[in-house]
Amino acid sequence: MGAREDHRLHAVKLGTLAHRTINMNANGDSWVSFTAMEVTVSPNAGRFVLVSTDQDRLIAYSRRTGSVLATLYGASNDEFSNPRHCWHPSGDVIFATSQTHDIVAWDIRHKTVIASLDSHTGPIRDLSFSAKHSALVSTGFDKSLKIWH
Repeated sequence: MGAREDHRLHAVKLGTLAHRTINMNANGDSWVSFTAMEVTVSPNAGRFVLVSTDQDRLIAYSRRTGSVLATLYGASNDEFSNPRHCWHPSGDVIFATSQTHDIVAWDIRHKTVIASLDSHTGPIRDLSFSAKHSALVSTGFDKSLKIWH
């Protein structure tokens, strides 16, 4: 999990309450220059942790070592946004919302934007990928639900 005004991610093992942190700053300092707005673990055995920030970027970390694996740019978000993201079940593609009301998709291995979906006329409230239906689903404050196959 992440918290506002904290430069670390916190992992708590619920069975034992063991606590571990990952410093989100690449240089290892304690300066808070961005906030983790959403944190998820990858579907491929939970090897990666993905963080949507309030500063136009997503950051993928190794869950085991805490090292930065990728910094992804392409979604426009700031401290007033409420970014959301989700993983494709393969773990190879990440989808994230943007304040411009579209959805950006990245190939995580190549760290490149592979699609930008012009989706809503208002802020996007949530985003999810259904493995069963092989579809990306988004809902927005424009009172719409979009399904992408």
